[in-house]
Amino acid sequence: MMKKLATALLLALAPLVAFSQAASFPTKPIRIVVPFNAGSGASFFVHAETPDDVTNKLYEGFRKVMASPEAKAYQATLPAMLMDLSPPEMRAFVSAEYERFKRIAHSAGIEAR
Repeated sequence: MMKKLATALLLALAPLVAFSQAASFPTKPIRIVVPFNAGSGASFFVHAETPDDVTNKLYEGFRKVMASPEAKAYQATLPAMLMDLSPPEMRAFVSAEYERFKRIAHSAGIEAR
């Protein structure tokens, strides 16, 4: 009987503890800078030093998953088209995009800090 009473008391007090902790949460804004969107293409990158056989195995697994009916249905809901590029094609694409945006930033007077 005492165990049940103690359990009930703890369950009754738990929301109060959570509320008191929430009340002490900082009210000052916190700024977090993330260099890419969660779930963006950056999720499919590997380190440049990753051996080709490992990179190719990961790429083949990615292609297999993306060919599934579930992945195709999900892709149809996205506002953007997913790019099925081989590792060398992706490296070339990213390098070209880097250079393109570097030129745009330079022409706008934006310099790296």
